[in-house]
Amino acid sequence: MMKPCNYMMIFTKARPPDEGLALEYLNVLIATNHANKMARIKQIYHTYPNNQQIANIYQQYHLTPALSTASATSAPNNTISIRALKQQLRQQPDNADIIGTLGVRYSRANQRAPAIYYLSQALTLAPKHNDSDLWRTLLQSNQYWHLLAKADEALLNQEYSVAKRYFTQVRQLSPYKSEAYIGLGDIELAQHQLEQAERYYQQALQYQPNDAATLHSLTKLYRQQSHQKAAQFMANLTSQQYKNLAQDYGYIISGIQQDLAADDEQQQHYLSAIEKRKAIAKAYPDEVWNIYRLADDLLITQQPQLAEDYFNQLNQRRPNDPSRRYAYALYLNKTGRAQQALNTLKTIPLSQRSESMNALDSQLRFGQIMAHAQSLREHNQQQQAVEYLFTHIPPEQKIESYLLLAQWAEEDDQLNQALNYYHTVLNLAPNNETALLGATEISLAQHQIDQARYYLAQIEQLSPEKFNHYSLRRLANAEKTAGNIDKAKHYFIYLARQVDKEPDSADGLILRDIGRFYRDSQQVQSAHHYYQQAMLKEGITHTLPKNNIEYTTLMRNNPNDNWLSRSVRDDASTLYRQQEWRFTLEA
Repeated sequence: MMKPCNYMMIFTKARPPDEGLALEYLNVLIATNHANKMARIKQIYHTYPNNQQIANIYQQYHLTPALSTASATSAPNNTISIRALKQQLRQQPDNADIIGTLGVRYSRANQRAPAIYYLSQALTLAPKHNDSDLWRTLLQSNQYWHLLAKADEALLNQEYSVAKRYFTQVRQLSPYKSEAYIGLGDIELAQHQLEQAERYYQQALQYQPNDAATLHSLTKLYRQQSHQKAAQFMANLTSQQYKNLAQDYGYIISGIQQDLAADDEQQQHYLSAIEKRKAIAKAYPDEVWNIYRLADDLLITQQPQLAEDYFNQLNQRRPNDPSRRYAYALYLNKTGRAQQALNTLKTIPLSQRSESMNALDSQLRFGQIMAHAQSLREHNQQQQAVEYLFTHIPPEQKIESYLLLAQWAEEDDQLNQALNYYHTVLNLAPNNETALLGATEISLAQHQIDQARYYLAQIEQLSPEKFNHYSLRRLANAEKTAGNIDKAKHYFIYLARQVDKEPDSADGLILRDIGRFYRDSQQVQSAHHYYQQAMLKEGITHTLPKNNIEYTTLMRNNPNDNWLSRSVRDDASTLYRQQEWRFTLEA
């Protein structure tokens, strides 16, 4: 705390820098015999009339003595209720003391409209009253906050022109406060006028450089533009600015730091992400989702024990936090501990569960059902597996259950039964792409071409380009089998382009089928290219062949091959032998 002499130096001629410092000054001042004590108390109070602690000190040293010396008929007691004051006002409708005190009381209660009404009346009746300075200060303050509330409400309702009018009036009342500029900036931001929003926020910062709300608005704006830009802005804050921002809006500091870590994760720079998340964990140890993602990164980089340690520490610090329990359940499920995950979810009271928590609970329970049914099937108890699944199908998992039943039926060569299951799914979800593709493939297998084309027409309505690569491969093959060669060509070419953009997104089966498409289209070099890529994916080779000798060696069958590896080798070998010219590979 500052010495009294330092406070006097600060406040002799200047406005108090902030409420906290002003309050400290008052606490020192009231313990002194300063000649201008009452004037100083009044000055500070009029500067911060809505600070309750400052108001209490002012009332103790100013209002109470003043009212106690006034006559009972001309001035109300400071502790009298609003109801009693109104009764007195009915008897003395022109008593400025009563009216002014009512205005003060309503102001203390943050009831802006009646405060404005009574304070205005009091000043009209007694513009030179002893408390007229107080009334004017409170009137301006209440007008300010009343208009600001109206502006905020209009902004919330997206009435931007109304909000702008109110914020402009607020700015006219107090041109050196930040709220109006922040509001005007928020209007521009809501209408995607980022440059204009930034100008308003910077004006607010100019007038109140340490205001946390202004700093938050600018940080949020820069975060929308670029994670790096937001981080750079924070790095350039003064220590006081950073402290104020962290105190009131610590979440955004943590959020931006997590954004940078997420950027690293997106680029698979996991070690860099881990260092960032460790720093966040040190500054914000209870940030649940940072710990969850840190643990995930540690698992990816083969550091499971450290991941476990971080979660155990979080579990000890926040044992009853529903978000922590949910994150831990996700982590347990990811690390193959589904039953423990389910047990953890059970500790979250139903009243505190979110939709995501309920969805995970349902997923875990369904996983147990599926695992048991699959176990029965693996032990050659196919009928028991079907019956068990039928009797345990959860309402929210009907579609997944019937899709699994359809898959089992296809594996058992019960195509009609599989088709019935797909139809059941389509009755529940007419646009389910898996069911439509399954029904298409069964119809083609049964040589029901017209029926297959009917399903394909349904699929065309679903924007197939948005399908994942596996579904797109199935669709392209189905179009080819149904005789829709142009459509098949369209999908295969589209799929090939997507795979070329993201090589890691395709498996060996997709690459083999793209190779077959180019083979059938007489584009031999492209076909060999995708066969070689399929060989890489299947682990047949770890490097592309440099010449014909290496390539033909890769075409030879291996007793340890799975069916897909054998298929890729056979396709490449057959195509190679068909060529009368020597196939030359690019180095």
